[in-house]
Amino acid sequence: MSEQEVPTEAETATPAEPTLVDRFVGEYTENMQEVKRSAEHTATEGWQSLYCEHCAQLRDEHRRLGKSLGAMATTLEEGVLTEDGEKSVKEIVKDHAAARARSAAFETQVIDEIVAPVRKCGKIITDYRNKADREERDNPLHSSGVILAMREAIANQPKPKWDKEAGTVQVSYPD
Repeated sequence: MSEQEVPTEAETATPAEPTLVDRFVGEYTENMQEVKRSAEHTATEGWQSLYCEHCAQLRDEHRRLGKSLGAMATTLEEGVLTEDGEKSVKEIVKDHAAARARSAAFETQVIDEIVAPVRKCGKIITDYRNKADREERDNPLHSSGVILAMREAIANQPKPKWDKEAGTVQVSYPD
């Protein structure tokens, strides 16, 4: 550019700050990469084997404890629960607490890491929905239509969910 040429407005303009909707789409899209990794991971044979084994062990433990407690309840109804029977009931309660602790540990150490990106997507949606509400309420002339634009942007995003029964992260895409 020579000294005589004057820069155009487009050349000197500073880039526009991203809108609230643009920031939402960017943050949500970035987090969806983590969701996709979780979905791919939970679709593997290794994950399915681990998750199904955990669920089967938990179910079997609950059945076993339920049967034991049922037998103790019958003994109690008959009025013949001895001191040893009372100790057995205490052991059943301890075993149940231990099973619950193992299940909670599995949830915390394994499942929560897989489900965290799914939960974060929900949090991002809620946060940006609230920001749009606030922005339009606080600046009704300047920000008119932000709520509607945010609703449309949210509706156009894929929606992840944790399917506890299947042990998978699933993603549904908008039509």
